[in-house]
Amino acid sequence: MKNVKVSVIIPVYDIPSEMLKDCAQSLLNQTLEDMEFIFINDNSPNTQNKSYLLALQKEDPRVVFIDLSQNKGVSNARNEGLQKASGQYVGFVDADDTVENNMYEQMYLRAESEKADFVICNTRCYINDKDDFIETSNSPLSLNICTENDLLYLFNNGGLGSWDKLFRTDLVRDIRFNVDISNYEDYLFNWQVFLLCKKVIFVGNVFYNARFRTNSTSRSSMSFQKCRGIFCALSHLSEISKSFYQDGFKKVGLLLYYKILFLGILNKNILVYIGENVSKDSSSFFFDYIEKSLLWGYSYLPCYIRFILKRHTMKCICGHPSMYYYILLRFCCLIELSFISDSKNSRMNSLIKVLKEKLH
Repeated sequence: MKNVKVSVIIPVYDIPSEMLKDCAQSLLNQTLEDMEFIFINDNSPNTQNKSYLLALQKEDPRVVFIDLSQNKGVSNARNEGLQKASGQYVGFVDADDTVENNMYEQMYLRAESEKADFVICNTRCYINDKDDFIETSNSPLSLNICTENDLLYLFNNGGLGSWDKLFRTDLVRDIRFNVDISNYEDYLFNWQVFLLCKKVIFVGNVFYNARFRTNSTSRSSMSFQKCRGIFCALSHLSEISKSFYQDGFKKVGLLLYYKILFLGILNKNILVYIGENVSKDSSSFFFDYIEKSLLWGYSYLPCYIRFILKRHTMKCICGHPSMYYYILLRFCCLIELSFISDSKNSRMNSLIKVLKEKLH
């Protein structure tokens, strides 16, 4: 195809065929003309999906099908798609999700009219295909990245997934997903993009529908090896946050450090696994991760966060991960407030008081 406006990259592994069909149809029904849809079959054992995509390629010239001979993970599949993409802009979609019919037209028009490096939309998240959902709620905004505070806003509100964004292709042409980590690879990709961009558009529309399946490959079969892999990924990201701090982006470095720290400490799947499998190996590895691999900035954490972190960690290791959601919400409040207030803030003190009571 010539003069492609938007390329969409869709890695496909072992997902239900009906979900893949829903995803594909939501893309093929896009109102934007001159698009291409790059489906990468990551050596999936689901042969029905491969047959479906081959048939789709014959029916619709916008469909590009890449069939990989080895399963190397979502990062490698996305990189293969980036190599093939010919559009002015590029987006990523997970094969078990769907998008609104006008998503790419609206985001493309905004990117073009305002000469943006990328556009971010809001997302509707469903759990196990139920009717209940949670929506992200970024307000419409045109953000020019001129100061560290602008970059801080972007990191804090830009989302950590790649699916809710439309990137200018020449901006990400030389950026690749890290194939050595199997968790949080989106975060690292986005961070590299954020550093290069000059203008970002937030649109208030909910265009992306994410379906989180608790029995999916990425969310099932938690094991010690998977815990280790997640810890290693977070440790790698922690070093990136440290480099931000050392390069003069101190607020950004600490913000990312906070996010990474709580992603690891408050990962419910990990905490449940460790709580149910308290062994010498798992607990010692967890503590080693906390004390050595991640906490480069432990001394920079305000004392109240260090206190709560230590207490919460001990509670979870002792088999009480049920506080996860409550603690996560309160930690987010503390992180936000730590950037705009001091420890004498009355709201912050009231939160700390509640947390202390809950954790005793």
